[in-house]
Amino acid sequence: MNDWKIIWNSFCDEVATSVKKNNSEKVFEEDIARELFRALDWYRLNKGLIEQYPIKFATATHRADFALFAPGKESPEIIVELKRPKKKKEEKDANQLIDYMRQEACSYGILLLGTKLEIYYIDYSTPKHEATLVETIKYQHDNDAARQFMEVLYRGKYSPANLLEYCHKRVKINKTVEYWCSPDGKTEILDMILERSELPEHLLETLRSTLLVEVKRIDGLNPVAAQKIEIPSSVESGPAPKVNTSKTRPQKVWMIPASPKFFNHEASFNELGKIYWKQYFKFQKGDIGYIYYSAPYKRVVFKFEVIDNDVTYCPEFDLEKKYYKKEEDFDKAAEHNRFFVIKRIGEHTSNKLTLEKMMKHGLKWAPQGALNLSDNSFEELLKYIEENF
Repeated sequence: MNDWKIIWNSFCDEVATSVKKNNSEKVFEEDIARELFRALDWYRLNKGLIEQYPIKFATATHRADFALFAPGKESPEIIVELKRPKKKKEEKDANQLIDYMRQEACSYGILLLGTKLEIYYIDYSTPKHEATLVETIKYQHDNDAARQFMEVLYRGKYSPANLLEYCHKRVKINKTVEYWCSPDGKTEILDMILERSELPEHLLETLRSTLLVEVKRIDGLNPVAAQKIEIPSSVESGPAPKVNTSKTRPQKVWMIPASPKFFNHEASFNELGKIYWKQYFKFQKGDIGYIYYSAPYKRVVFKFEVIDNDVTYCPEFDLEKKYYKKEEDFDKAAEHNRFFVIKRIGEHTSNKLTLEKMMKHGLKWAPQGALNLSDNSFEELLKYIEENF
């Protein structure tokens, strides 16, 4: 759509004026919203748009503000509900739209409010027909999110597959935004900053306690906590990508702290042959490392090799649930959704790699996070570990 800015900006101006005048819902519907859909080629003359569309329930008939019909279709493709511009959104507003969608077996819905519009999707292949808030678009001039939606909604080029693919992509994007705005996402950003600081590992914890990462959406919206949408294979673009793909670099050697009070590492190695470990730093396939057990053990226990990195959730991860001592720890790991995968390549049973002895060979204090032993500041410590493991 070459003229999308004209259509959208005009719509935004009309809504803003309607809010100032405290116009009624009817004025919003007849003088503003109707013109938007007409501009997108949804006309009444070709049965593309029906106003006050009747929806029959068991004991009553309700009317949706608009129903949009794709060419040749007898049932609505999209149901539209709007509220008085100055009215603040309530939970029942979205529920009303979703009820209409379910009653008509309609997959898509649009809720028009005084400052934004919301797009909803229902996947009828799921048992509960759960509704997903796909996207929230604020009424702002030249809004690129509006351009993307208007292009897929324009009736002259409309296709159900394109709209479904749009919903799929927007949900993925918003889930990513939600993650980076979350505490785990902010922690990961801080870790990436620290990794690029070129400071010795033993100074990173001090730097970590000094910095604060704050992440906000530049469009001013709250993160959309969208539910998962299962997309049919005909529009699925392929398997979910890894969170991050890093260039090959020289092998690193790590030390990571752990405790058998929270996870049974030995059983996981023995029965599954590997462990999915929450990833913050840039572990890479081929890296080597040592697992240090914290108090009361205070010693190195296992040597491992990284066999994969930047891995997202997969059903195989669920096999580890039984090794977690607390279910909430498993749930937190699943929510983190970024792992490196390790296999055991050795086990240490002597007392040569205790905290006390390693502190005599370059270790400053008990590990609180991953230590990059390849750093020059750990040269003496790494040599001692390798000689005594």
